[in-house]
Amino acid sequence: MIGWYTTALITASLLVAGWSGIQWARGRAMGWSDLGALTVLEVALLAQLVVSVVLTIAGEGPAEPATFWSYLVTLLFFPPAAGWWGLMERSKWGPAVIVAVTLVMSVMVVRLGQVWEGVGG
Repeated sequence: MIGWYTTALITASLLVAGWSGIQWARGRAMGWSDLGALTVLEVALLAQLVVSVVLTIAGEGPAEPATFWSYLVTLLFFPPAAGWWGLMERSKWGPAVIVAVTLVMSVMVVRLGQVWEGVGG
């Protein structure tokens, strides 16, 4: 994995959590800005998938392939699931779901980097 891109994914996840946390604190339902932020996260995760595939084909794969790929594929479902759940929950708790999901995403991206490098296994 590319170190700066991992850092960017973590930062983006935390920024989305912060933004949605503000919306939640203000008692607002999920809006277009939340959905747009989740879409950006999904595109960034898809780019991570492509980069990981290319690096693996080039011979620079993860230390634990099964764990890495299962984490990455699972992560791809998080933004759409949070968006769907946030849209279904038309109260202030919609953004709270996004906060929880994006915080978990940031931890999973940290773990992705560790699994790629073979650290903490």
